[in-house]
Amino acid sequence: MKNCATCQTAYPDDLEICPQDGTGLREPETWPPGTVINGKYVIFSRIAQSRVTAIYKAREIPRDTPRALKTLRGPFFADASLLRLFKRQTLVLRQLRHPNAVGAETSDETEDGRPFLVMEYAEGRSLEEVIKSEGRLPPRRVCGIARQIAAALEAAHRLGLLHGDLRPANVLLAEGPGGERVKVVGFGNPVLWEGVRERAGRTPQEFQLRDLIGAEPEYVSPERALGSRADDLDARSDLYGLGILIYEMLAGAPPFPSAGSDAAMLDTLLAHLELPPPPLAADGLPAGLIALMAALLEKRRELRPATAGCVGEELDRIAEALGE
Repeated sequence: MKNCATCQTAYPDDLEICPQDGTGLREPETWPPGTVINGKYVIFSRIAQSRVTAIYKAREIPRDTPRALKTLRGPFFADASLLRLFKRQTLVLRQLRHPNAVGAETSDETEDGRPFLVMEYAEGRSLEEVIKSEGRLPPRRVCGIARQIAAALEAAHRLGLLHGDLRPANVLLAEGPGGERVKVVGFGNPVLWEGVRERAGRTPQEFQLRDLIGAEPEYVSPERALGSRADDLDARSDLYGLGILIYEMLAGAPPFPSAGSDAAMLDTLLAHLELPPPPLAADGLPAGLIALMAALLEKRRELRPATAGCVGEELDRIAEALGE
């Protein structure tokens, strides 16, 4: 159920706006600030959420260490298939160990049986915030950010783990001893996405188009826009997402933006399938970077680079050619 903050009326999960006063409806917090989980973690705030999961900033009590706790959102906690998939996701995420990727340190369950992941709490501004405030980024910085994203993807792909939701909000940037440091969050989306699609078939009135494609339409690969199942996707779907991020960093906006309505989202999906990205002004942009971006954005995935490792090596060559 969702609540209206103005009139305090409860409504079904499929509604977004209160029909009485037009206020946006909100799902009650799974863990309000101050909640203590298993006597180990104190909740500060909810810091992110997808259609299915929510992530909370917490403090681990014995160590006084910040942590991020990820769990299923309220409407999905009672779904046995999603619970099973969430637990399956945790097994792989606990194996993901890379300085540019946020995996899971451990998993646990609350006293009432709700599973959750304990993850590193990554500091930094999201790439989404950076692009909104700074606009187009210089090519050398784009290469550095993209190179670290590619490294995180390579580590995940070696485990058979796809990201599936690669977008600026899931890339965090912070200054480190060696310069700008990237942390990619949100790995494992396709596992839960398949469960959402199954649930959508049972109760379609509760779902919107973005639930069926499993991500924001601006960042989905053509094969995903066609409705491919999670098992039919491979690393090249994530590499298409990396191509979108490179384009957005260079242009200040994604190639195929969406206004948010189902009709606009359909237009965006069709653009991924049929249209070339709008050309970028070539002034000051290295030809190698433009060529790599174009390869990543090929409609047919067999024409894209085969691995994130190959992409990272090419980004190194481009950066070296640009110099300091």
